[in-house]
Amino acid sequence: MRKLVVPLLLTMIITIGVACQTKQTVSSPPPVDINPSTLATNVSFSETIKQKRNKPLRKVHYRNQAIVLMYHEIKDSGQPFALSSADFESHLKMLYEQGYNIIPIEQFEDFITKKKPIPDNAVVLTFDDGYEDFYQNAYPILQKYNTTATNFVIVKSTDIYNPKIIPHLTWNQIREMRSRGLSFYSHTYDHHHKIDIDTIGTKFGALASPAYKRDLKRLETREEYRSRIKADLSKAEELLAKEVGNKRSILAFPYGEYSEDTISIGKELGIKLFCTVDEGINKTGSTLITRINAGVPHLSAKQLQLKMKKYDDKTSTSTYKFSPLGI
Repeated sequence: MRKLVVPLLLTMIITIGVACQTKQTVSSPPPVDINPSTLATNVSFSETIKQKRNKPLRKVHYRNQAIVLMYHEIKDSGQPFALSSADFESHLKMLYEQGYNIIPIEQFEDFITKKKPIPDNAVVLTFDDGYEDFYQNAYPILQKYNTTATNFVIVKSTDIYNPKIIPHLTWNQIREMRSRGLSFYSHTYDHHHKIDIDTIGTKFGALASPAYKRDLKRLETREEYRSRIKADLSKAEELLAKEVGNKRSILAFPYGEYSEDTISIGKELGIKLFCTVDEGINKTGSTLITRINAGVPHLSAKQLQLKMKKYDDKTSTSTYKFSPLGI
């Protein structure tokens, strides 16, 4: 019995050894070619956007037109023109997800005045008044999303510090942001206020109407009015050129109010675009720019999307590739 067991054990050991040797000599599968962009990594949102820059555009909202969005303050104050930082960031995320392309206002100006091409679904971001919270709250979010915007500054409030008013941007802050691709244009030098235009105290924007001179008991003459607003607009343009290096001129009307004289004098000074507060979408040729008010407190991304959707061209389709958020 013992003689039979030993050969049997030897046979089993040899068989197992051969099997093991056979398993070890099986060739490994070929290496997989991994695309780094498909890996789940902890990257910033702007990097994610860059990775997806060649993603096909699924929808064209409109073509050869542009929507300009208008904001004022970005802070959690609950003031009539203040939007929270979180809501503002949700707006940018929605714009990307819905295939909108944020473009610089300079590219938009060339489209309006020279008929140069812009991408489908073009959007321009604008801010009025030049408040310091733009630097503190909006600027970091714009950097995170690797995109641009324009701020129309009340130039005197930047040039001369006034502790009695809401803090405004400094020239140093503006220069820093300008070096990062943001732009700054005129909201007048010092005409962002109301004036009396008659004996009973009816108020109107200082840029948009002759003022009633109570000491002289009369209205400004047209020549006096034109001289006053020309001096203001000229000073704003001179300081923006000196302090920021502006070579273009764009004006946002305070309160959206203007006159024929405002426009004619602006054109004399080389101002190419005039931004209103009227809502609409912009086509080439019209230098009176309409804007959608996106800075309403608590305006959700969905609500903004519905506002913008009113201007969709229902017949447009596209298969070309695009660069989201103007990257």
